[in-house]
Amino acid sequence: MLVENPEVTLEEDAHLLPEDATEHAFMDWGFMCHLRDQEGNDYWVDLGVAKFNKLGTFGAMPFGKQPMDMWNFGCRTHKGRVFTPAGTIYKVADFEQVVSTSYHPFPGGALSVERDDANNRVVVEIDEFHLECDCTDHTWKVTCYDREMDIRAELTHYGEGYPMWYGKEKLHVYVDHMRAQGYNWAGRIEGSLTIKGKEIAVKGFGGRERFYCPDQSNVEAGGWCDLVMFYFDQLQGNLCEMKLSQDKDLSLYLFDEGQHFAVGEFNIEHDDWAYLAQIGTFIPTTYRITARVEAGTLEMLGKVCGCSCLTQGQDLQADVPNLMLDMDLVEGSFTYESGKRIELTGGFCSSNVVLWKAYPSTFLSLGNHLNYTPGLKPTLT
Repeated sequence: MLVENPEVTLEEDAHLLPEDATEHAFMDWGFMCHLRDQEGNDYWVDLGVAKFNKLGTFGAMPFGKQPMDMWNFGCRTHKGRVFTPAGTIYKVADFEQVVSTSYHPFPGGALSVERDDANNRVVVEIDEFHLECDCTDHTWKVTCYDREMDIRAELTHYGEGYPMWYGKEKLHVYVDHMRAQGYNWAGRIEGSLTIKGKEIAVKGFGGRERFYCPDQSNVEAGGWCDLVMFYFDQLQGNLCEMKLSQDKDLSLYLFDEGQHFAVGEFNIEHDDWAYLAQIGTFIPTTYRITARVEAGTLEMLGKVCGCSCLTQGQDLQADVPNLMLDMDLVEGSFTYESGKRIELTGGFCSSNVVLWKAYPSTFLSLGNHLNYTPGLKPTLT
């Protein structure tokens, strides 16, 4: 989205819910990360903190009918595989830790948001979650400890260039019941994970989100939503597409040129759809992306190797699944308007996907019999 000034200021990082917020109002500070240690081991980490006005709805999951504050944490280390079983034309996504996200809900008012104008920063705290947003050097520093998993995360996200905006000077209206402001910012992450007492230095990519909306309805706006975050040594950016409301926003920042683009065209092609048994539906496992801006054309390929689905338990599934898709193979090129083409290096990419329905809910096979896998029943209350 094109805004007058793409610079992130304290006004956005410390923004609270407006007085006219409905009972469905929501705001968050969140991370979606792909990190590696010195041995090359992968860690996909999702964490964040959120405030709900009256009706707690997170990723289309109903959390209650009272004001609620919550922080969440997920850490996945296993790469899965996508394959076609013998005797069938269907692909299967053999992924682990799909519904392993840990939630820490508290009554409304538990979340502390302290704005420090003198130091141009805001501190957000709840329970074992601490976040400091520094609007001078554009870093977010988070420390959190999940007792159930016995994992402590201490991570710093570096904002380079500019983010993709949902709305800045004013609310963006997607549909009648989806109005929002905030941004997503792809950037580098460095820090450590302490897993069961062992501290591990990590670094990699992360997309950070500052989102606040006085009214929300992902179902009404989406139909299908892709929020793609990518980072290469040469550039970083975000793409967001909501199929039903037909909103498409992009951000692309070229490091060497110091150029930022928020206007352009892009196409996201989903391929290699595979059945994911834990949520009873098919998901795309190959992303082919083309994005055109004034400076040139970006072409990307990403292969999904795992995912996390926001659920309220192993046996419960939201009717509109919200997924974080992990990618391990990420390749790309950028062709300038002059015709010069460069191969992009150091690629990271992930996508936050909101599916329309968790159907089909059964797995069918042709030829040799494959074990029947019933879809999970959707959560209705």
